[in-house]
Amino acid sequence: MDQNATLIREYLPGETVLEHHSDVVTDNMTQDELSKYDIQKDRWTAPVIITTLVRILDILFGAKTADITRMRALCDSIIIFDEVQSVPANMTSLFTGALNFLNTICHVDVILSSATPPSFDHSNWPLFISGDRPVELSEEDRKVFDRHTYHLYNDKKPVQIDNVSSFAKETAMKYGSVMIVCNTKNEARTIYHQIKEHNDGEVIVKHLSAGMCKAHRQDVISYSIEQFAEIQKGYADKPFILVTTQIVEAGVDISFRCVIRLMAGIENAVQAAGRCNRGNEYGSGDVYIINLDGEEKALKHLPDIINEKKAMSDSISNENVNDYNPESDKAIRDYYIRLYRLQSIEYQLYPFEENGMNYTIGGVLGNNQRRPDEDIFFMCQPFKTAAEKFSVFDSNSYTVVVPYGDSLELINP
Repeated sequence: MDQNATLIREYLPGETVLEHHSDVVTDNMTQDELSKYDIQKDRWTAPVIITTLVRILDILFGAKTADITRMRALCDSIIIFDEVQSVPANMTSLFTGALNFLNTICHVDVILSSATPPSFDHSNWPLFISGDRPVELSEEDRKVFDRHTYHLYNDKKPVQIDNVSSFAKETAMKYGSVMIVCNTKNEARTIYHQIKEHNDGEVIVKHLSAGMCKAHRQDVISYSIEQFAEIQKGYADKPFILVTTQIVEAGVDISFRCVIRLMAGIENAVQAAGRCNRGNEYGSGDVYIINLDGEEKALKHLPDIINEKKAMSDSISNENVNDYNPESDKAIRDYYIRLYRLQSIEYQLYPFEENGMNYTIGGVLGNNQRRPDEDIFFMCQPFKTAAEKFSVFDSNSYTVVVPYGDSLELINP
């Protein structure tokens, strides 16, 4: 987010650029600067606004008055959604329906950006897609992204987790730098400890996950970048392994000679591969996709990953197992069509429960039925209930102080 904001300001030096996201730091602002920022944040009158998908979804479906006020700023605008494949699965149809509304009613031009563009025209509420494409890469243009080769480890047959750990160490000794991306924090922690247990000092291994505080994660990422620089200069004494979750798949500018990705969805494989030979530093890179055995229990509370893994696995036939390329247009489209078939209509419309009854937000907002004797101007949709039930992320969380670094000294000086 910070990198994007810096680049946008460089290209638009005379424009007011408003950043509205959780990483904005206001501690160093003067009282006047803070007051001005709060006004801009509430009114969204700046010509250029940098925000998040979560914020846009809250504006469209949330209950906060401030978000409803910002709705007017979307009209007659141009909205660019980067990494649009990250739209939560239970909001797919809500999202496509909202984009159709913004485009046809609010006169908004929408640009969707993704390395693995979802087939929204095959969702339960198909997206109205224009024939105009602002960017269309030719085969020659795409060659610049040929920085790595995909491999289906063990021909996509399931592999035990201890075999994954030993393979990671073998590849590290071969390539010099390896990142392995897991589906769950427990998987990453297990693989990390297994490598540590059988490591006689041959490799340096680090662990990264959302279970760490932000400062801890940033320290690991900074260390990884330093190791990458040492490897590039030929100064590194030992191979380096980073064991992580998908937290590293977006927004982290880091590069490894080899990446191992436990099988999930195509979007996960391609995002992880974006950290392999990222700047063509190595000349070529290798990405290994591994189907981890016995994941069903670990993923029972993560139905989206279960469906994504099945859709990707089913899209890999015996005929293409040796030359499978998840970045091809055909593979991406086939994957999303299979994925949407695995998801029920109700699930894509955001299901919720109220008074012991099951509903969907899309269903209650789209139902305007009334009795014959009711006023034709009366709106029957339960907007308040739908807005209160809507949340991009579960809100059952607590604020805690993590004893890392000098955190305890900061609150007890």
